[in-house]
Amino acid sequence: MKRAFQSRLFSTAATTLPIVDISEFVKNPNGWTESHSAQSHALRNAFVTEGFALLEGHGMPVEDMEQVISCAREFFLMNAEYKEGYAMKGFRGYQKVGENVTKSKRDAHEALDFYREPTKVVTGVLGDFPNQWPSVPKEFKDVMCRYVDRLLVTGDAVMAAISRGLGVHPDVIRKWMTDPFWVLRAISYPPTTQRITGGDWGEGCGEHTDYGFLTFLLTDGTDNALEVQTLSGAWHPVANIPPGTFIINIGDMLSHLTGGLFRATPHRVKSTPTHRISVPFFFEPSWDAVITPLPGIEIPQHLLNSDTFTGKKYG
Repeated sequence: MKRAFQSRLFSTAATTLPIVDISEFVKNPNGWTESHSAQSHALRNAFVTEGFALLEGHGMPVEDMEQVISCAREFFLMNAEYKEGYAMKGFRGYQKVGENVTKSKRDAHEALDFYREPTKVVTGVLGDFPNQWPSVPKEFKDVMCRYVDRLLVTGDAVMAAISRGLGVHPDVIRKWMTDPFWVLRAISYPPTTQRITGGDWGEGCGEHTDYGFLTFLLTDGTDNALEVQTLSGAWHPVANIPPGTFIINIGDMLSHLTGGLFRATPHRVKSTPTHRISVPFFFEPSWDAVITPLPGIEIPQHLLNSDTFTGKKYG
C-alpha cells in the first residue's frame, strides 16, 4: 500500500523533479494513516534533496487553475495606459517591465502584486495601502480571491504533511501560522523578440530564493523558462509539466525552521520565444512570527556554525 503513495520522478530532457501526492492530507490534515505516512515521507525526501516538487492531489480543479491564468493574461494584454492606472502603491499593484530588480539587474517581466489586506498586525508600507484589483477582466477579483482561499487550505495541508515528515504533530508548526500572511503575484514575461538586452538588463527573473514558507507556482505550460539549481551548482530548465500540477518549492523561512535540512533552492527564469504567464502564490507564516528551528532537528554539518539556531522574524 505504501508504494502507491511514494514520490515518483518526473523525467524530461531538461530536469527531473519528484511528483508528490498530498491527497490524504487534503482530505484529513490531522490524520495519521499508513497513506499519510507514505505521502509525508515522500514530500520530506523531495524537499531535502531538491527543494522543488510537482504537487498532485491538491484538490484544486484544473478549470480554476486555467481561469487564473486566463484572467492574468487578459489583464496583461490591456494597453499600457490601463495597466499603469494600477501603478504600485506600497508594494501592491502593477510594475512595468524592468521595474523589478534582482541582483542589480532589471528583470524582463511585468507584474501585478497582491498581499494579504492590511491589518493591525501588518504594518509599515504594506499596511498603508489596500490591494488594487483590476476592473478588467470583470471577474479578476472574484477568481483570484477564490484561488487564494483555496490555496490557504492547501498550504495548511502541505505544512501538515511536512510536520509529519519531520516527526511532529501539525499543530507544532501551526503555532507559526495562526494568521498566515500571503502574497499573490501575476507575472507576464515578454517573448525574446521584445526583450531589451545589455546594460543593466537581465533575463526574465534573476537568480533568487523565495523568502517565506512555500511557493505554489502555476504556469501556462511554457517549457524551458523556469530553471532550478542542483546541489552541484548546475542549472536545469523545467519542461513538460503535467496539466493540473503545481510546481512547489520551499523558501528561506521554512529552510530555517528545519535547520537547513530542507533546501531553499536557487532558481531563475529565462526569457522564451513565446509570451509566458505565471502566477506564484506565496504561503507564509504569520506576519509577526519569529521562526526558530524545530527541537530535535538534525542540523546539517555545514550549517552548524551559521545562524541556524537564531530566531528570524518574518515580517
